[in-house]
Amino acid sequence: MHILMTNHTVANIGGTETWLKTMSDELLRRGHKVEVFTLLAGKFAKHLNCPVTTELRGRMAPYDLIIVNHNTCLGMLTLHEVEGPKVFTSHGPAHKLEQANYGADYYVSVSEEVLSAQAALGFFGEVVRNPIDLEKFRPQDDAARHPMLIMCKNADAMRMARRACELAGIAADVVHYEAAPADNVHEILPLYEAVITSGRGVYEALACGCDVFIFDVRSGIMRGDGWVTSQNMLELVQYNCSGRAIDKRWSGPKELADDLAGAGHPLNEDGWSRDWVERKHDVRKNIEKYLEKAAVTEEVAA
Repeated sequence: MHILMTNHTVANIGGTETWLKTMSDELLRRGHKVEVFTLLAGKFAKHLNCPVTTELRGRMAPYDLIIVNHNTCLGMLTLHEVEGPKVFTSHGPAHKLEQANYGADYYVSVSEEVLSAQAALGFFGEVVRNPIDLEKFRPQDDAARHPMLIMCKNADAMRMARRACELAGIAADVVHYEAAPADNVHEILPLYEAVITSGRGVYEALACGCDVFIFDVRSGIMRGDGWVTSQNMLELVQYNCSGRAIDKRWSGPKELADDLAGAGHPLNEDGWSRDWVERKHDVRKNIEKYLEKAAVTEEVAA
């Protein structure tokens, strides 16, 4: 199939950019022809293994499938009358770019929280959870693990987490797209016992057999869900492991340090975390939900 994918920006690494790469790589692996349209090209584009364009003009034949991130891109597809079955994916409940709009044939959300937000706008669809490349993100059984990795995109969250680890006496390293960039996160994660992160970073870390502490800073407030366990995972994933499920608040690094030091490791010694990601987040399974939309559209047209 000839497939067009869109993302508002591919300037820097982020959640939807990584989603885009994970999905496009799987489509390419299956032999599909893939193109990416973006409004803001940048250095992340070099990580994509398919053509990236900022122009939509000149395309006459319809695509077999159009996988759309962000309503700005959906608007551009409508403006330029780009044809093909369009699947719009919402990755968050509040950001303006994630709000569904008219012009798509199908609507997908990455969590129940997002699904509810889109339904309130009048757009009804289904949940397809964040895809993870399980061939890349996997445990290394013989690896000697370091205590803690901080993998927060928000710079304030990164600094607060690092200070909390210092107060808790936990040796911690940092991966951050600006302060400490790394292109090989899938090789780094298996080297750590525990990871402080949120969003898709949670699923990547769980796939590598790490314990995970969900933490972020939003609007200057330290908040999150704390340690991920087999007992609370079902609740956390309904909010895409964003920290908004339990939504605990910490007044400062000392309170956070107490929670970080309070867990015994490992929390996933029975292997539940890898099993969860294999069942719910395997890109090879989740991408089928999108390819099915092209098949249904073709059947209707016939």
